[in-house]
Amino acid sequence: GGAAVFNADDPLVVSRLSHIPLERHITTIACTLREGGDPKGYDVVVSAREGEITLRVGSKEQMKIRIADYPWLLGGKHIPTLYNALSIIGALWGLYGQEPSVFSRVLDVLKSYEFDPNGGRLVSYRTPDGITVIVDFAHEKESLKYIAQYARTLAPAGKVYGVVRLDGARPLNHV
Repeated sequence: GGAAVFNADDPLVVSRLSHIPLERHITTIACTLREGGDPKGYDVVVSAREGEITLRVGSKEQMKIRIADYPWLLGGKHIPTLYNALSIIGALWGLYGQEPSVFSRVLDVLKSYEFDPNGGRLVSYRTPDGITVIVDFAHEKESLKYIAQYARTLAPAGKVYGVVRLDGARPLNHV
């Protein structure tokens, strides 16, 4: 028994699902940001579009969550944080999906979550003189791309400056 919570937008991850023996009776919980519809054939699909996270069990929509109600989701503008949220909600469904009141209480607690000011996936804060500072430990080109996309949403008409420190132990072909 149990659940497999996975990124359904990653073909390599999806291809590995077939290696889980059927006798394990795993609930598949797909997390997706894919446009044009949710993936088919999974027990549960957690997706995000147009300011909402939707959880479907089979073909039935179980719930919608407004991204704006969760400040740590940064308005859905930072893709890795949004994928983290989908995975968290999927894992919580795997744990508490059969207990709707517990699941709802846990989601309510997540509304007040605050980033660890000493690090984590991404920390963003504003200095007293109005400069927004983003601290993220992105270390490869996909993560750096998402940080840049997020930064541009903070100053769409202005300039965005970035300070990037790459770990010297990583070869340049990873950047």
